[in-house]
Amino acid sequence: MKIQVVNSKGQVPDPYRINWKKFTRQNFPYRFRQSTGCDNALGIMKFNLNSPYSVYLHDTNLKLAFNFSRRYLSHGCVRIQKPVALANKLLEEPLDEAFLNAGIKGQQPVIKLLPEPVPVFILYMTADVMAGKTVHYFADSYHLVK
Repeated sequence: MKIQVVNSKGQVPDPYRINWKKFTRQNFPYRFRQSTGCDNALGIMKFNLNSPYSVYLHDTNLKLAFNFSRRYLSHGCVRIQKPVALANKLLEEPLDEAFLNAGIKGQQPVIKLLPEPVPVFILYMTADVMAGKTVHYFADSYHLVK
């Protein structure tokens, strides 16, 4: 899983040189993140959304998941099957797909800003009307329907 300790300046200090005993929950100046690279659970890229729910679109290191009939494997974020193709549709300049797919570990994240905001709507539906006006019901996987 390769977890990194990150300080408030975004630096990755040596965790063995930190005096962990001097910190409490109230004065903890670090955060933790999974190392970058192709084995990261978020895959090689994520798309941040302007959302109060900390939900984003992301690649996955578990490409096999797209073959599952039920893919509710996360806690709300949305896995994207072809993230490079999506990024190249949204960005002005295409990404270097070979570089991204190399999954270079320890690479500093690169932030690419979109030229224009793109509205994203995510619907959670437990029922839908299909062709022929037939109602189909789906499992409430996240137990949101009351």
